[in-house]
Amino acid sequence: VLDLIQELTGIPELIAGGFTATWYRAGDFLMPHTDDSQEKVVAVILYLTKDFEALSEGALVWCNPHTVLPSRFNSLILFLVGRHSRHLVDLVRSENGKRLAVSGWFRFGGQKGAAAYDKWFERSMRMSEGTNSTERRVLVINGERRCKLRSC
Repeated sequence: VLDLIQELTGIPELIAGGFTATWYRAGDFLMPHTDDSQEKVVAVILYLTKDFEALSEGALVWCNPHTVLPSRFNSLILFLVGRHSRHLVDLVRSENGKRLAVSGWFRFGGQKGAAAYDKWFERSMRMSEGTNSTERRVLVINGERRCKLRSC
């Protein structure tokens, strides 16, 4: 998995950080946040709910620009973490609704980690200057299909 994340992001210095399984049920949601910390570089979400009828429930909502990324089974979402990565998890509304996912993040490792983080941070800030586009910061993979945010 690490090799895939390094390939997709173009950041070979990444190592695994923390991971957690989540189960959102009716009434559950997550307030807007950025995941921003010096440890976190790339965040990932793998959706595990089969037959989830209301795909907008429990969706990842990117705040700027406002974009809804449905919680489709077997989809993987990756994004660079930083002050530009404000997002939330939408409310699960239906009584039988549930959103199962594995979420986590990757960080820089080894003695070169601090220098790699500084280089990445500068590049990330240049990408976000003067634009509110998320196309270069979010990748959605649905099964065999890889696509930029706006074309999914």
